[in-house]
Amino acid sequence: MRDSRRFIQRLKENINQIIELAKRNKVYLVSTLLKDTRRILKQITQEIMLRHDIPASFKKETFNQISFCKEIFPILEQLINEQFDLIMNLLILLEKTGFISEVRDFLSKMLKKAERNKYMLARLVMYAYDMGYYDLAVIGMEKLKNLYGSEANLIYNLALAYYMIGKTNKANELVEALLKRGYYFAYGLAIAVNIARANLKKANEASKRFLI
Repeated sequence: MRDSRRFIQRLKENINQIIELAKRNKVYLVSTLLKDTRRILKQITQEIMLRHDIPASFKKETFNQISFCKEIFPILEQLINEQFDLIMNLLILLEKTGFISEVRDFLSKMLKKAERNKYMLARLVMYAYDMGYYDLAVIGMEKLKNLYGSEANLIYNLALAYYMIGKTNKANELVEALLKRGYYFAYGLAIAVNIARANLKKANEASKRFLI
């Protein structure tokens, strides 16, 4: 990355300004700073963290140099209602940059807070799912199931999430419920779930139905 020190210094200045504005209760002024922060993090991610020709030691050093980014997470909590998409894009970049535990903690906390906001809860679940945090997605989707009932696509995605975290019996229970309701698109997942459960007979039966 060209002149990485300059970019990291700019990133630090942005974070400091965002924190200062939040302290002064002027969070409505931080949108431009967040967008510039996103731009810098995207460059760091693309030009350092995701490149295979960059030594791991240099990536670790870069992560240590930008450790101050941890300080922005409490501010993002304050802004999520007003800047949801921008903040979620920032989270994706922060995770790719190395702030994995911080991003997980943030999503977990937001999923708990969003219980009464169906729209926010659904969007958080979508991001958690797409980012591969299937255990968190399960928590959110169980809440959505309580709110919306057994909508087929929701149950299918919940079953898939359970399968991805190794809870194959629970996944099978949900898949069987879908098949009983006539949602035959679930046969593909039934094959994978039953193979994981070492029930090859049921996997073979599902395979035959899936190919019809």
